[in-house]
Amino acid sequence: MEYYVGQIFIDSYPPEAASWCNETGEDYIAEIEPDELGRKRYQIKKITFTTEEQQAQARTIRDEYFGLYVDWYQSKPLLWAEMSETDKTDIENYREYLKHYTDAPEWWLNNPKTFDEWKAGNNGE
Repeated sequence: MEYYVGQIFIDSYPPEAASWCNETGEDYIAEIEPDELGRKRYQIKKITFTTEEQQAQARTIRDEYFGLYVDWYQSKPLLWAEMSETDKTDIENYREYLKHYTDAPEWWLNNPKTFDEWKAGNNGE
């Protein structure tokens, strides 16, 4: 059976529908108002996030990227000293990108880029 957002089940829903929702990671099943005969109804719905939740999630990702791609290198003086000036400049520029990520309009609608995505899109500049 195919499952889709908006689909309604009467009395109960199949376990496969719940599994499908779990696999998508974007949907859930909610009990909705009973039908005219008083039977329970369940509907597949899309998970929605408030702006504040989206912003918090994007900030968390940004903070993780600071740790993975910037702080990790800059907090190790011996490693940092052995890096090429080009690599250091790339990391410093990426740090600036992350620092100003929240300045863009509706920044929370797109997660920050990983270092590799940023470097590929900016040619390391």
